[in-house]
Amino acid sequence: MRILQFSLMLLFFTGVTTPQLLGQNLRRVQRYWENQDWEALQEELIQLIAEEDFTPGEKYYYSRLYTHSGSQQYQLDSALYWIRGAQQDWAYIDDRTQGRYERYGVVDSVITNQKLWIDSAEFAQAQIEDTEIAYRQFIVQHFDALQITQATQAMYSRAYEQAEATNTYAAFAEFWNEHPDAPQVAKAKEKAQVAAYVEETSEGTLESYERFLARFPQSPFRTQAEQNILELSTPNYSASELRSFIEKFPVSQLRPKVVAMLYHVEKQAGRSTELLGSITRWPEWDSLLQCMQIEEGHLYPIWQDSAYSLWRPSLNNFIPKQFSNFPDSLCETGWPHAWLALRQTNDMYGVISRRGDWVFQGTFEQLKDLGAGLVGVKQRGQWGIWHLGKFEVLPISFEEVRRVNASFLAGEQGGEWRFFSATGRGTQMPPVREFALAGNHLLLFDGNNWTAVPERTLLVSLVHKPELNPFGWEEYELLSSGELLLFGEDSEAVMDTTGQLVVPDGPWTLEDVGFGWLAESARGYGLVLHGRRGLNPPFYQEVQSTRDWLALKNNNRWALLSPEEGFQPEYRYDSVRVLGEDVIYVEEGANRYVQLGDTTQIALMEEDRFRVLRSPNVNEAPDWCLWTTGDTLQLMNDSGKLLWKESAKGTLSRIGPHHYRWETEDGQGIGVDTAGLLLAPGYSGLGEVKEGIIPLLEDGQFGVYWLATDTVSEPQWERVPEPYSDTLLIGSIENKFGIFSASGQETIAPEYDEIRYWNDTVALCQQNYSWSLINLPNDSVLFEGMSQVTPWENGEFVIRTKEGYGLLHPTRGTLVAPELESLEWVGDLETGYWLGENYVPAAAWYVLSYFDRYGRRLYRQVVDEQQIDKVYCE
Repeated sequence: MRILQFSLMLLFFTGVTTPQLLGQNLRRVQRYWENQDWEALQEELIQLIAEEDFTPGEKYYYSRLYTHSGSQQYQLDSALYWIRGAQQDWAYIDDRTQGRYERYGVVDSVITNQKLWIDSAEFAQAQIEDTEIAYRQFIVQHFDALQITQATQAMYSRAYEQAEATNTYAAFAEFWNEHPDAPQVAKAKEKAQVAAYVEETSEGTLESYERFLARFPQSPFRTQAEQNILELSTPNYSASELRSFIEKFPVSQLRPKVVAMLYHVEKQAGRSTELLGSITRWPEWDSLLQCMQIEEGHLYPIWQDSAYSLWRPSLNNFIPKQFSNFPDSLCETGWPHAWLALRQTNDMYGVISRRGDWVFQGTFEQLKDLGAGLVGVKQRGQWGIWHLGKFEVLPISFEEVRRVNASFLAGEQGGEWRFFSATGRGTQMPPVREFALAGNHLLLFDGNNWTAVPERTLLVSLVHKPELNPFGWEEYELLSSGELLLFGEDSEAVMDTTGQLVVPDGPWTLEDVGFGWLAESARGYGLVLHGRRGLNPPFYQEVQSTRDWLALKNNNRWALLSPEEGFQPEYRYDSVRVLGEDVIYVEEGANRYVQLGDTTQIALMEEDRFRVLRSPNVNEAPDWCLWTTGDTLQLMNDSGKLLWKESAKGTLSRIGPHHYRWETEDGQGIGVDTAGLLLAPGYSGLGEVKEGIIPLLEDGQFGVYWLATDTVSEPQWERVPEPYSDTLLIGSIENKFGIFSASGQETIAPEYDEIRYWNDTVALCQQNYSWSLINLPNDSVLFEGMSQVTPWENGEFVIRTKEGYGLLHPTRGTLVAPELESLEWVGDLETGYWLGENYVPAAAWYVLSYFDRYGRRLYRQVVDEQQIDKVYCE
């Protein structure tokens, strides 16, 4: 009714009716008001609306009508409407007319006070409701009220309280969109970020954290989300996983830490050169450059002035640091790591880089290398873990620390081990007395028994606490399949890499039969196929198996089935006998036949006319089936495919995984399973496939058949020739060796006692106990007079001549002249150096020469007999 009345007044009201400013209407209205004749006043209002005849005075009185406590028409919205009309009309009448209104009690102040009273009454009502909607309605209707500022602040407060109570990102966003000028906007946006992080990542999955960052890339929780993404996306902390994280988050605050990890992972795998080559493709490599500074250059100990100093060959200078020791490993292999733990005169250890700079200052009682850039540090009897990227991973607060695997660490406190990720974040794995790794399983010991947990459970436990298998096993054995064989007091079980029991707890004994597990109990045999769980009822009397077949005996009848087809045995056979990998001999009534590879009958035959040919290399090829039918000999592979058929007048035998010897009255020839005969019978003998050739024998001389080129080097040598390269052979004639081409032509004449491979264009040949380098294209001597030749890892040869030891390269020639009494490599392959020695008896001096890998002299040192042992770290 309230809205209807208000709408009617809006419809009919048109402003001031100028023909009659102070007529009979106003007098009647005043009289009705003074007499409090509310019904007559209401009827007069309806009449005026119909005639559209109003004055400011009449509008004032009608506003009073809707605010008077005795009137049944009390309605503040209508009162506001009429007083606004009076204010608007009042502005258009002159001063003289305004004066005439005074006799009716209508003046400017009276109209204004009525408006103020209505505003106050409406605001008081909004305060009683005290809601955002109530204040919003007041502000819209009373836009010029004195209380507008107070109402606006109250509206902001109630709206923010509602958003805070809802506590979702959407609620806070709605608040600042609806009220962009509210003083609580900054606080709402701050709380919205918290709500967004909680809402988006409540699942704790990798996808949820990535989704959060995609939606809120500027969130203050970005680093926290990236930390969780790092943990979840790098379960193995492999190079590919770390590289993927860096590329996905190139400006992450975690990037320096992850790059340091990646560098040491790649360094450990010998791929640091490839990583450094990718610098131009990755932005902001300050942390990688820092890691490079730790590792670059050559730095080796030199005994001087009763202590060790550090010598840097690349700059030919000494680092002015004095140390009392170097580890034994340095004496044996040079510098094996990117860093070196050195003890100073105060018996405290520090870590120094290859450049001679401190990585960690010498304040540790003990240090140990944990791999991948991690260093165990001991201080005041407590252990912690630091990274060579110069950041702490685990605080120094443990009795002992270990590296569990590539992804996880462990620290011992109070005799119990706790687990952490490789970045130092704690997991929810419960503490244990001891632990061990077996394949993909983490084995935990509670003091009495073991339990097995998949390694991946450590990762899952970062978000959700895992449900561990009970501690109930006395012993365990890791199998080649990655499964775990568990032994209890009177039972055995098998656990797969996911932590599920493939073969449940016994009592029975278990045997791996290739395709699965055979369980034996007092009742009989049961079976479990690999990749499946549970155990078939253990009632089989006997079980035979091949690579792809099962033969099951029950009630003295046999069934044949393939594991891939599931367990639906049909017991129809009288006898079953496994003859080969996939060859089964079957008796069914009066019929006897052989099956290979599938359930299709291959051949009905007499047993004495069937045999299995074994491949010389059983790891590369299966057995073949050979049988005769009439006067025909047939060869079939393990899947039943007929490979070759020939007259039974010849014989067939295996000489390689895919080749066979076919022998007839004409001699021996070569066949291959995919193409039949390669070489017709005609040779008196054939050897087995070796190094890409098949030896041929004819008239007491040897030749070869080249498999790669399908060519024949006809017999002309007195022993089986050896391949020198893909197209050259080392052949002997009259007990002298030469090199021959595939066509049999001489490349190097057969006049040497021994020939060794150097490269495809240079051969190492010995004659009369002296070695020479011979150029194959023109049979010329490149270097000669060597009594000893020792190959080295990078292609060089350490040689010895009558003048001494030297270093020879196949393409660059002499690197170190043969004039040293000894020459040996010190350090690792990447950063080591050659150390040569000559002794001067007259002065009792040793002259030591240091060379880089290219034979360039770096440094020369003269020491006496008392110092030589220290030089070699003895």
